[in-house]
Amino acid sequence: MISLNVDHDSGNGWWFNDLNPKPKHSVIPIVTQEDFIIPIGKCHNLHAQMFHNLIFKTFNNKILPDIFMGYCTESTLTFICAALNKKWVIVKDLVLHHEEKGDGQSSCNGILPEFPNKSGKHAWNHFYGGVDVESIFGTPEARNSGIGYEELCMRSAEYRFKHLDEKYCSEGFCKEPKKLEQFISQNLYLSIDKLDYNYILEEFIS
Repeated sequence: MISLNVDHDSGNGWWFNDLNPKPKHSVIPIVTQEDFIIPIGKCHNLHAQMFHNLIFKTFNNKILPDIFMGYCTESTLTFICAALNKKWVIVKDLVLHHEEKGDGQSSCNGILPEFPNKSGKHAWNHFYGGVDVESIFGTPEARNSGIGYEELCMRSAEYRFKHLDEKYCSEGFCKEPKKLEQFISQNLYLSIDKLDYNYILEEFIS
């Protein structure tokens, strides 16, 4: 999986600045000198992205998990890569301009990671069908698979879904990738009985 640098809103200032508990996401360290491999449990906002075809083939002709209704999808992508013995890389030096909020942001429905939405749930607990985060990431199966979720929220006392480091080798590869793949397939990608893309009601307004 490959990302390009963007000049604004890459998320790098949040995910890779551990010294500041509340870094500004608009202050973006650009990747230079050598390509940057994103560590397990970290992420980068998806603005300019290339996905390996193995993801599509493995997860029933889908690229991105479709269980999420907030904007926490990116936090699971290093685990998707790990399940397939792949890495997520930010390419050095190449920088694209990102015109922020051109089509609205994924928090435009009134939810932010720090604040609950009208239902009282936080953005990281906003899933298709009203499923609760505990039923996905709070189970023994989740812990044993090596999955983690929205690990940026470790700043919150409510958060407890960090991956187990012991599930990965020193090079960052998952020790049991098939177990991780199975968990992701069953829990992050919706089955056809829950969401059938061939039967979505639509109305075009001209």
